Amino acid sequence: MAPAASPSGAAPAISPSGAAPATSPSGAAPAATPGPQALALSDTPLLRAHRGTQPDLILLWNDISAPPEALHVVLHLHGWNEAGPRLRLAEAVRESGLGYAVRARPLDGSAPPPLLCVVPRGHWLGERIAPDGRPPEARAYAFPALLAPGAVPALIGHALRTFARARGMPADAPLPRVSRLTLTAHSGGGDAARLLLARPEFQPDAVFLFDALYAPPDAVAAWAARRIKRDAAAIAGLAPAAAEAWLRSRGGALCAAFLEPGPGAPPEAAEAAPFNAALAARLAAMLPPDAALRRRWRVLRAVPSALCRSPRCAGCHAHGCLPTVLAPLLLADPAVSLAPMALALP
Repeated sequence: MAPAASPSGAAPAISPSGAAPATSPSGAAPAATPGPQALALSDTPLLRAHRGTQPDLILLWNDISAPPEALHVVLHLHGWNEAGPRLRLAEAVRESGLGYAVRARPLDGSAPPPLLCVVPRGHWLGERIAPDGRPPEARAYAFPALLAPGAVPALIGHALRTFARARGMPADAPLPRVSRLTLTAHSGGGDAARLLLARPEFQPDAVFLFDALYAPPDAVAAWAARRIKRDAAAIAGLAPAAAEAWLRSRGGALCAAFLEPGPGAPPEAAEAAPFNAALAARLAAMLPPDAALRRRWRVLRAVPSALCRSPRCAGCHAHGCLPTVLAPLLLADPAVSLAPMALALP
């Protein structure tokens, strides 16, 4: 269960998926605590219109030994939830896989790149009567506050300032810049992801969708086309090793992983399958033959029997564990092979 809010507006630190607790930034800057951190915040001004429980914002970051000049920022949009208005954001964080991502370390033993994850709580849409006589629907969440002009940069700015205070950075020190922005969305959070991607001012470097396409993927495909064109031009004429190095540090990426109808899939899986197939077809048509590019732009069919063998899978509910299992791998390397847990479409 998520902690109660403190009078300062910052909730006591939590530790999703075992991340070490952080000190709540409520005034004087505390000494930085080593190891991955998680911090829960309540009554976030930008999210005030969102209806739901507190805390309404959770930040996570990895083991950062010194104040960073730049951060890879991940914005995660959670999906609908069976708890309805009682959703606890800490549960959405656990499902997101970000608690694992901030604890991951490169295989070569080097320090991981500085990573800051931003998880806002959505707006509970209330109980809605289904038109076909089904029971009332009370799971739905949306993110209207993030769709206002300038809202996402404002939220990220708030997260950077909070991170800087929690790290004990001097008040007059420059904030870390955002070196890379990744958008992740799970389930119903994909609707807000599509709406954000339709805005020209929102241009993330990578997008990872976990069973999150339940509508036409036009905005996702349009964003992908712009980014692929840019990346293809940047690596044109480079030797394969140089092209791979450029893409690894500056390239875009998209992975949409979904469940086909069957055990572990949500009831809406039959609706999602054609939208994912349509996105796969559009990617295939726009991607050049360069293998390094193609590894970073893909639509994958999840395999529940393999996915749920992962030690990260909790309760073997395939829809819920898609981000838990796959997000840490993709954040470490967007081109990583996810077989046998997720496979390319035939």
